[in-house]
Amino acid sequence: MTLSTLDGFCLFALRASSLALTPDGHLAVADFGHSRVQVITADGVFVRKFGAAGSLPGCFNKPQGIAINSCGEFVISDVYNNRVQVFSADGTFKLAFGSTGNVEGQFNSPRGVAICAHNDDVIVADER
Repeated sequence: MTLSTLDGFCLFALRASSLALTPDGHLAVADFGHSRVQVITADGVFVRKFGAAGSLPGCFNKPQGIAINSCGEFVISDVYNNRVQVFSADGTFKLAFGSTGNVEGQFNSPRGVAICAHNDDVIVADER
């Protein structure tokens, strides 16, 4: 893997919390430390980034889990916004679901996400 830089930071210095392989063979990195997602090649070369710190749709407050569904969409747990967000393959925001709470459809710091290979259902690992 080559050393690449992004915004003046070495990619190895990022606080990556989760990784997923995209259909085109790139690595999607949930960058917990910078509240964004970065996509790099298998050789570590920067491809693109999306998201920023915040609570608006498409923004993150510490993304942690990341998975790719059968359509190539990114599914990302947004820990402190207590939601899961979905982005198209090019990083465009599509939708979010979840809110803070303890009932069905609500989260308390969702940490991980996985996609069911059979039907693309989203599985969320929540702190509580």
